[in-house]
Amino acid sequence: MFLFDRFHFQLRQRNFVTSLVYLVLIVILLVGGTTLLNNHLAEAKHTLEYNFVYIIVNPIGCFGGIGALLGLSLLNGSSRDKETRKIDTSRLLLLGLPAFIISLAHVWGYLGLFHNLPEVYTYLLQNDHIIIIANIILGHTLVSSIYRTQAH
Repeated sequence: MFLFDRFHFQLRQRNFVTSLVYLVLIVILLVGGTTLLNNHLAEAKHTLEYNFVYIIVNPIGCFGGIGALLGLSLLNGSSRDKETRKIDTSRLLLLGLPAFIISLAHVWGYLGLFHNLPEVYTYLLQNDHIIIIANIILGHTLVSSIYRTQAH
């Protein structure tokens, strides 16, 4: 009984430390991503030069990283020899593809694909949190669509 209680305590302690590490990484990515993006947009207001690579890579890396960390926290870390990894393509198509399209809204606007839909592009630019949420969903979907199955 004592051995079981000690094992249970160590397992809870390990879960707490892992959750704390995830929380610290998420805070770092959130603060870093918003700071970098706000600094670039403030500088771009003065110079009128927008770096589209920076505007795209920063949110996908930082906010998509938050989604990936949230997806990783749901995975079981144990690995067995007789397990195979599979990809949930329906999840990727239904969640990942729209999130990818929305997260690259600046690219589509730069390429002129919103020429016939200026209201949509203006709405996405005014409500930039939609692009941030799409990046979080994209990161989470990419990680959580990979699952393990028992090999036969």
